[in-house]
Amino acid sequence: MLATVRMEYTASAVKKDTAPSLRKRKHKTNPSEIKDNPGMDFISNLPIEILEEIFLYLGSDDLVRCSYVSLQWREVINSNKIWSVQCSRDRILQKEYLQSSWSLISNPVKVYRDHVFDPEATRLTVPCHWRSHYNRYKFLERNWRKGNYSLIRTKVDAQHYIGGLLISVDILGLTAYSIQLLNYPMYIKKMDTSKDVDAVSVKGNLLFYTQDRHLICMKRFNLSFTKHYEITVPTYLKQHSNHRSPTESTLALKITDKFLVIQDLTNACFLYFYDYKTGEFLRKVNLHTYTGNPCPQFTCLEAFDDKVFVAFSLHQHYIMIYDFKTDKVDVKVETSLRSSELVVSKNFFCSKLTVNQLEKSCELHVWSVHNGEEVDLLCTNRHLPVLLTADDKLIYSEHYTVYVRGLVNSNNDVEFTVEGRLQSMEPIWGNLLVLNLGFSLQLWDLSSGQKLHTYLRESIEDMWVDDRHIVVKLTSRPWSTTAGYIIGFW
Repeated sequence: MLATVRMEYTASAVKKDTAPSLRKRKHKTNPSEIKDNPGMDFISNLPIEILEEIFLYLGSDDLVRCSYVSLQWREVINSNKIWSVQCSRDRILQKEYLQSSWSLISNPVKVYRDHVFDPEATRLTVPCHWRSHYNRYKFLERNWRKGNYSLIRTKVDAQHYIGGLLISVDILGLTAYSIQLLNYPMYIKKMDTSKDVDAVSVKGNLLFYTQDRHLICMKRFNLSFTKHYEITVPTYLKQHSNHRSPTESTLALKITDKFLVIQDLTNACFLYFYDYKTGEFLRKVNLHTYTGNPCPQFTCLEAFDDKVFVAFSLHQHYIMIYDFKTDKVDVKVETSLRSSELVVSKNFFCSKLTVNQLEKSCELHVWSVHNGEEVDLLCTNRHLPVLLTADDKLIYSEHYTVYVRGLVNSNNDVEFTVEGRLQSMEPIWGNLLVLNLGFSLQLWDLSSGQKLHTYLRESIEDMWVDDRHIVVKLTSRPWSTTAGYIIGFW
């Protein structure tokens, strides 16, 4: 028995001291083995339609690993059907295909490069459209997280940044600059140079601005704008006072993928709906039908998809949702206080409720869009922003603390404290948040509550954010020729 134990100990010692080159290596399956064992090669035994359905259940990381198994596996996975589903899961399916010519990054290490094949891999096909689309946006998101960007100074004193255009307004008209071509301004003369431009909006290649009772739509062709159509809201002999300040706009304008809606603030009991692409009149809605004969005081107007959200006061305070598709009010909720701001999304809407405009704190109520049921009641700062994200998260702040609350799933609620006065914030990439603290910008991870990066050390007046850029407007300084910065991640 002792001899047996000694022999086992000696064998284990020999195994432990064996040179690395003699140890048993991990077995790797090669194509010849798969060919010799048909049971392993289910790829060849199933139709392509079934194989695509199988791979639809995998995530992007697993799909990449499966692509390394063999050439045949890669060809099956390189399918637009499979990768369009991945793009849909990550909410990038409807986004523009990123062109290499749009890049503002000059450092070749950070610039996206298409797949380069080595001489032995010439049999590989190029990535399909939706796989290329997915790869480019993941590269862009990685630049945000890793802090890979270019900082560009600009002399453009922009009042707006919408749809890739920096827009400045003066007494003569508007000047639009494409963010890729800042040296080629596009001038738009105002319809009436004696009146101010009230609101500016951009949808695709269309630019909208309002003056007094007029809405003008300009269509972009290459590096110029031409007038597409004009809408004049009719004037009524009897106008209802809506307690509007003389400095406020005459028209309230909201644009969705379904329509363009205008509310005349001098006679706010009517909503005018138009096709935003052609300017064709669609419908006029008399809100008296839903509020009663007396004309109420309207305070807020928002729109999302097919729905229009209207806040008004009539003895009591209300928020109602008008559905353009059904032509009726689906939801009407009564509030205890006056609504000073509406924030809406696909499934929820919230409102800041205040007693008067001088108070700093206010109530923040959240309701379901579908049945008007109240979901949450919170307290926030009336002057600080509130956000509703596409994945049903509510982001709000109070003093120096930012709260991220899940309205459907509250297991991942986070909160974090910032050093400085929060002025504005913008969500990006689902789980990232850009904060404007007045003297710097910060990027935070919403899933962990961790600060990732700090940008600039300047006096910041305003900022705008999209997938590829942060556009910063600096506080006016007579001695400086720099009006702002563009932080480019693509």
